[in-house]
Amino acid sequence: MALADRQLWGKARRLLEDAAADASLQTAARRKVRLTLARIASDEGDGARAARAYESAAILA
Repeated sequence: MALADRQLWGKARRLLEDAAADASLQTAARRKVRLTLARIASDEGDGARAARAYESAAILA
């Protein structure tokens, strides 16, 4: 999250994608990670990737 806060998107994305897929993390943490990935994608102008990240965050139970 610190890398994302500093807008180091490339480094942050790789770590965040790993965290988003980690089933051992609490649901709220995985949702926050996916929302951060959506924000990164939006900032980069990648609407399709942002939409997928928002959708995956929304469906977490």
